[in-house]
Amino acid sequence: MNNVDLKKLYDDYKNNFHNNSCKVEINYKKLSEFVVKFNILDLHHLFGIHKLEKISASKTIKLLENNALDLIKYRNYKKINEVVDRINNYNFISEIFIDKKYNYCVLDKDLNKNTMNLSIVFYKEDKDKYVVFGLRKIYNNVFVPTTLYEGRGTAVYKGRRQTTINNIKWLGDGQKS
Repeated sequence: MNNVDLKKLYDDYKNNFHNNSCKVEINYKKLSEFVVKFNILDLHHLFGIHKLEKISASKTIKLLENNALDLIKYRNYKKINEVVDRINNYNFISEIFIDKKYNYCVLDKDLNKNTMNLSIVFYKEDKDKYVVFGLRKIYNNVFVPTTLYEGRGTAVYKGRRQTTINNIKWLGDGQKS
């Protein structure tokens, strides 16, 4: 993955998600809807840059903004493939919230072995791998992006109860629907 690709993804997130929120309506009575708040700083963890170097999210964003994050520098790092997988799966976020390709999520009440303390999980399967996008609750019914990763084999969430997504609506000026 080259710097141009990272800059393009940064620009996409900034234009389509940063400082925007969407309301997700689901068929669970105790949590019939929740809000997802997006911020450009999310990319630091979503891309997994913290796995390569101990730098702040704001420093990562400056590097992305200036097209100065060079993954080739990290090619011999143990976790580079995991980071590249995360970056390659970036479009899963758009598939969920803009394209609305998925009509289900998994709530924390239906998760076991939830080591990342995720509150809501979206996942998709593709042959011998799966992709996960996880949210964490910050207050009331407001959640933020926490992780994006690729796993091998059968999705660990496959056998869990799926909660149906009835609608996703962008709030304020972030109208995507």
